[in-house]
Amino acid sequence: MLAHALLTVQARQLGGGIEQLRQHLEFGNRRQLQWVAGDIAEVRRALPPQHRQLAACGQQL
Repeated sequence: MLAHALLTVQARQLGGGIEQLRQHLEFGNRRQLQWVAGDIAEVRRALPPQHRQLAACGQQL
């Protein structure tokens, strides 16, 4: 009975740790995607108008 209770507590702690890790990774990935999107937007702004049109067509593909 005691062993079962200890295993239950350990399983909950492990589950909580896994959830924290998942949230941390999700936040980190979201932040990285925002940085990449910002970099892409910056490059698009630097392109001449005719190249911006080509970039927009490529994105639609």
